[in-house]
Amino acid sequence: MNTLFSYTVPALLSVLLFFSCTKTADPDTLETTALEITVKDENGQPVTKNCFVKLYDNIEEWAKDSLDLFDIGDPKFPDAQGKVLFSDLNPQKYYWRIETFGNDCYKNNFNDTYPDMGLSSPLAKGTKIQVTSGITPKGGYSIQNSTNSTYRLYINGVFAADIIPNGSYSKVHQKIQTYTMRMLQTTGVIGIPIDSTFAIPVQCGVTTQVFFNP
Repeated sequence: MNTLFSYTVPALLSVLLFFSCTKTADPDTLETTALEITVKDENGQPVTKNCFVKLYDNIEEWAKDSLDLFDIGDPKFPDAQGKVLFSDLNPQKYYWRIETFGNDCYKNNFNDTYPDMGLSSPLAKGTKIQVTSGITPKGGYSIQNSTNSTYRLYINGVFAADIIPNGSYSKVHQKIQTYTMRMLQTTGVIGIPIDSTFAIPVQCGVTTQVFFNP
């Protein structure tokens, strides 16, 4: 099988856009409720630089992960202990995104465990909640189907997608490991369907591109 690999390092985040928003709320709920997040890396060490935290008050905006739309204030940067403090909050659930920038190895809290991404219960009025959120190295992959047939893609044994002729399938924010890919021909079959398995090593801060043409 002729499978070509190429590696593309995404542009490092060098400029952060800051936006603020105005909320109308009961004054009694403001300046009394806070959330403190301690950011730690995959080794359990505090992250103190080249990192920012964005806070969201609803899961929809959290899922979008947009730099120009977020409902609570501006992104914040960890202090010397890896802590960020969001104050003047309303008593409700919150979700956060953590990303690094300016590093050779890109890290975030995407696709990690739920405690690393949001509160399991609403903040209580007049309290300060302290949580620890971990970030891990991430990369991505992209598979280009450079054939005239549709192939069914399985990732680590689980169905992922049907890739049409000259179509592609991509994933970002994936944990650093080797993924097993199986491509099973479903159209344009002559005789026995082509059934090909190969591995994609995902590296930190890198999108691994595979051009599939068996």
